[in-house]
Amino acid sequence: MDRISVEQRDTIKRTSSDRLRACLEQAGWSSDDVAALDRDQLMDAIAELYAVPAEGAEKPEEQAEQAAKASLVAKELELRQREIALRELEIRERREERLTQEKRWQEERIAQEERWEDEKAERIAQEKRWEEEMAL
Repeated sequence: MDRISVEQRDTIKRTSSDRLRACLEQAGWSSDDVAALDRDQLMDAIAELYAVPAEGAEKPEEQAEQAAKASLVAKELELRQREIALRELEIRERREERLTQEKRWQEERIAQEERWEDEKAERIAQEKRWEEEMAL
C-alpha cells in the first residue's frame, strides 16, 4: 500500500470487501484464491493492482492514466454504493410512511364504527321512548 497515492489508499479502505473481491476476480484472480484472503490481504492485492503498470504500459503517462482510471472506477463504485444506500433508505421511509398511514386508517375506521354503534344505540333508545309515549 506504500506504492500508491494517499487518495487511492483511502479509496481502497472505504471499499467493501465484496467489491475488492470482485475487482480481483475481474483482474484475473481465481475465486478460490480471492475467497481465502482476509480484508488486509484484499486491500494489499488491490493496491498492487494500482501500483503495477498494465502489460505493455511502459510510459509514465500511461501508468498515470491507468492509476486515474482505477481511481475513477473506485469512486464510481463508492458512488453506486451510496446511491444504493440512499435508495434503501427511501424504501424504508416509504414503508414506514405506508404503515403509519395504514395504522391511521385503521384507527379512523374503528372510531367511525364506534360512532355508528353510539348512533345506533341512541336511535334504539329514542324509539323506546317514542313507543312508551305512544303507549300512554
